[in-house]
Amino acid sequence: MSSNAKISIATILLIFAFTGLISWISFNARALNQIARANQQKKSQVDLVKLDADYRQHARSIVARLSQIGDNAAEHQVVELRKELLELFVPGKFKRLHVELVFAMNQRLEFIQRGDQEKKMASEDAINKAKTEYSWLN
Repeated sequence: MSSNAKISIATILLIFAFTGLISWISFNARALNQIARANQQKKSQVDLVKLDADYRQHARSIVARLSQIGDNAAEHQVVELRKELLELFVPGKFKRLHVELVFAMNQRLEFIQRGDQEKKMASEDAINKAKTEYSWLN
């Protein structure tokens, strides 16, 4: 066999080997990407479960502390509770509840600032309604 033929055969073999190597790398890269996406989805699901549990725990604590301070609450106490409530990350399914709780706290503040009994009653009604709809707030 001539040296040109040997070189041609070696070149063809190298091209096949290189092509195979590139295909193998590409296949493994796709597999790694699929694994990474699956892990990200699992992490997102776990984070949503944690977000839900954290929100329930903190919202329940805030509502309980608001109930404990009652009518003798100082303005700064309600402001701090409202601030704490507003800093929570809210799962989508609790957005309406969250808005209602913030609104109830705003009404409580108006009662404290102006002595408006209607605002006090509206605040208490909103909190009681939320506790009825979301029993975990009790």
